[in-house]
Amino acid sequence: MGLALVFSDTHIPFLDSKAFLEVLNALKNNKYDKVIIPGDLMDFYGISRFDNSPNRADDLEYELTCGKEVLDKIRNYHAGEVIFLEGNHCERLQRFLSRGKNRALYNLSCLKIDELLNFKKYNVINQGLYYHLNDNFIITHGTKCGIEPAKGEALAHGISGMSGHSHKTQTYKKNYYNKTIEWYSLGCLADIKALEYASRYNYQWDQSFAEIDYTNNNQKIIIHSIEK
Repeated sequence: MGLALVFSDTHIPFLDSKAFLEVLNALKNNKYDKVIIPGDLMDFYGISRFDNSPNRADDLEYELTCGKEVLDKIRNYHAGEVIFLEGNHCERLQRFLSRGKNRALYNLSCLKIDELLNFKKYNVINQGLYYHLNDNFIITHGTKCGIEPAKGEALAHGISGMSGHSHKTQTYKKNYYNKTIEWYSLGCLADIKALEYASRYNYQWDQSFAEIDYTNNNQKIIIHSIEK
């Protein structure tokens, strides 16, 4: 048996500090054996291939400092595992390094996110794209957005699970012949108004995090919605 806390899409340095405080309070008041971050811990705004706001400085060092501060705060209250999963925004770093003459730097280990955020110091496990919480439940960043992201992820994976990416809190449940699939999409912990590059979507977004009480074959999900 175990108890996991899951939060996604902080998009540092655009973290909503008030929303994140609710996560820290949960860590302070409960004993979790795992904290799972399914993607987009970082935004990597300054190296995006998309147009950037002229009012924002391209300060990658500042973004990384903010990221390490968040990991430090997590470790203030949590001694168990911290699981990191890759998201599309975190992949911006490797895409940036693969472009043009930047490719000469692509394989430098010092430029991997594990090194830049000092995962070794904070004892963070980079799990890649998927994490199997138990035999029947996976956690991933996800790729589905739109009106029904939870349904899209459930149909794509064919197993119960949880994802971020959509910035939308949603649950989908489907009974099949011999099993039931449940999928949960989480809201973000970013300051929604600060993500002006996606202003046509953010009116649909919300904020949430989850607790999962799990065994080898079962899980109970509690979604904590954060009031704006």
